[in-house]
Parts: sequence; C-alpha cells; structure tokens
Amino acid sequence: MKKVLYLLGFIFFVMFALKCDDDYHEDISYRYEISVNFEYGVNLSPTEYRNIYVIWIEDNASGFIQNITVCQKLITGGLTGTVLPYWKMIKYPLSSRSEVDALSSATIANSNFSVSAILKDSTLRRFVLYFEIDRAYEPNDWFTDQPALLYSANINLDESSDMLELLPAGWTPNEETQNIIQNTPMGKLQKEMRYITNHKSGTSFGAADSRSATKMVKKITATVRRIAIAETFENDNKY
Repeated sequence: MKKVLYLLGFIFFVMFALKCDDDYHEDISYRYEISVNFEYGVNLSPTEYRNIYVIWIEDNASGFIQNITVCQKLITGGLTGTVLPYWKMIKYPLSSRSEVDALSSATIANSNFSVSAILKDSTLRRFVLYFEIDRAYEPNDWFTDQPALLYSANINLDESSDMLELLPAGWTPNEETQNIIQNTPMGKLQKEMRYITNHKSGTSFGAADSRSATKMVKKITATVRRIAIAETFENDNKY
C-alpha cells in the first residue's frame, strides 16, 4: 500500500512540474562586455607630464556612439587649448551629455589601467573601438608639442577573438599644431603617422625617432565577453 501511495505522489509531482512548464517559459538573451586594458609606456620629457585620454565605441554606418571612459578635465576644463580634438570637436557634440557626465572620472595618469562597459545597443554586430590619448610638451622634428594620437580596433561580434590590439590610426591637430604640416586643419584626423614616429630628413622622412609620442603607449588591448541573461516569462495560456 505504501508503494502505491509513493507512486501516486510521484505521478502527481511530475504532472505538477509539467503543468508549471506549460505556464512559464525561459528566454535567453546575450549582452556583450567590452574590456580595455592600457599598458603605459615611458616618460619622454625630463618633466613627467601627465597623459589624458578618452575611450569610446562607434558604429560608423549608423553614427551610434557609446563612450566608455572620459577624463573629467575634458569636460570641466583647466587645460590649455583643445585637448584630444578628434573626440572633443567631432564626437563629443554627438554624444549623450548625460552619459558623458555619468562616466567622467579622474585621470589615471601615466599608469596601467583597465576599464569595462556593457554594449548598450544589442543589435550592433560590428563597430570600432577608439582610444585617443595625449601628453603635453613633448617635441619631435615636426612639432614643438606633438598632437593627440588616435588608436583603434575593428570589432566583429560574429567572429571569435580572444584579444584585439588597438593600433595607431592617426593624429589630430589642435589650434597650436594645425597646419604646421600643410593642409592639416584643426580637428581633422591625419593618417600619416611618420610625422609622429620619424625624424625629418630635408622635406621628407628620416629614421625612426625615439621621441615619438607613441612611446607613451606600451600596448592597448581589448577583449569582448558574451554574457547570457536568462529571463522567465508566464505563458499566455487561454485554456
């Protein structure tokens, strides 16, 4: 008799569990976490001037911009001239001001650091990760104060990649360095990196210059992690 009761109890439990499964369902969605790791390079000037930077992602097709971290002084001021002009003049006006205010923070100057953010647009599959950086008063043969540098990496969420390295994409003049090189106006990205990395030889490029502003960057890498989000919903059963 006890075995019969146990069997009946088990049957009722299975029926209840199946009924619960009919009443609810679980949906799995995914979010993507982007992590950026900055490795600091070397000091070039006798004075250890502090670097400044901004990191953002951008879909060049739609114009979507999501800022990841912004040095506070870029917003509050106290800097000489237009600093990080590619972001400040071109991308900041297109950014959400509330987003920028929320993630602005003190500069982690001349040091290694890491920062992470969740991709806000879940429909985005391809985008570019940008890192603009500058440090004042470091000359080379072309400039008395080398302009801000831009690093970038293309990210495709449909392709697996353990780690991506951001590489130099160009430099951007501000009001002090505009048109020192002919036809290089303020705020316009310039892609000829030899004005930063090489000595001048007559009117052309010479050997590599150890004073290059790229020396302040040892390495910038990024990783993308997919995070599964499970949500349970009640079924709309009419019967």
